Amino acid sequence: MLLILGVAGSGKSTQSNLLARREGMVALSVGELLRKTTPAEMQNKMLTGALLDDGYVIAAVNNELQRLSGAGEVILDGFPRTTKQAQWLLEQKNQHKYDLNAILFLKAEKEHAKERLLERARPDDKDDAIRERFDEFDLTITAIIKLFSDNGVPVIEVNAHQNPNAVYKDLLKGLNDSGVIQHDD
Repeated sequence: MLLILGVAGSGKSTQSNLLARREGMVALSVGELLRKTTPAEMQNKMLTGALLDDGYVIAAVNNELQRLSGAGEVILDGFPRTTKQAQWLLEQKNQHKYDLNAILFLKAEKEHAKERLLERARPDDKDDAIRERFDEFDLTITAIIKLFSDNGVPVIEVNAHQNPNAVYKDLLKGLNDSGVIQHDD
């Protein structure tokens, strides 16, 4: 399993889909999963940029990962978003339930990411909701990255301000250099 993390609008879904298509992996967007499976009253909370309960999100992710077992390498897009979710995923790794091969961290400036979010015009891409997601990201990402790194999971940082193909090439180079995949490009 690969995790792809970054601020909202950093290109996580674009890169997940490129990796999945070009490398024969399975992209799992947790945000998309939650938008499809969450009851309407909880979706209203998502529209404000607020996080759903960790237990609910973990259960949804776990169910989907079980459903996808045997489908190939999974790229988990947008999970974990809290330290509790990260700790759960590490527990699963330590119990050999899921492999955790690398963290792909797309680094993007917030103003650049905000422009991307406003262009895609999703219902939850409003100024207040974007600000809420950025604030939540700032509060948790450093601790999440450190937790994985301290537990031996390679963290591959990539400049997300490049065009998508350049970001993809940098991700492949990082995955190659860390020994996660072997690629001749």
